[in-house]
Amino acid sequence: MIRETAVEKYLKREVEKRGGHAFKLIGVGFRGWPDRFVLLPRPPRTRVRTFYLIETKTPVGRLSEHQKRIHNLLVEFGIYVRVLSSIPDVDKFMEYRHYGE
Repeated sequence: MIRETAVEKYLKREVEKRGGHAFKLIGVGFRGWPDRFVLLPRPPRTRVRTFYLIETKTPVGRLSEHQKRIHNLLVEFGIYVRVLSSIPDVDKFMEYRHYGE
């Protein structure tokens, strides 16, 4: 089974390949924040978002209650939060993100 760190490293590498940044969120002040703050360049002639908060998990990983509350709060404020739990999830996110939401 793939480890969460492998998914997170792959995400970071794929984001950087496309000229973006995947900042690790450490010690934000309380538990439940997503793992990465991702910035990506806007594809030409699109209205695609340019920043995302990404939580990485293993394929069998589950969000904690703290994470669910924080993610729901962020979504209420219009912030895009995504949970990625495999290499194919990262690939789908990168493709989906490139072609529009």
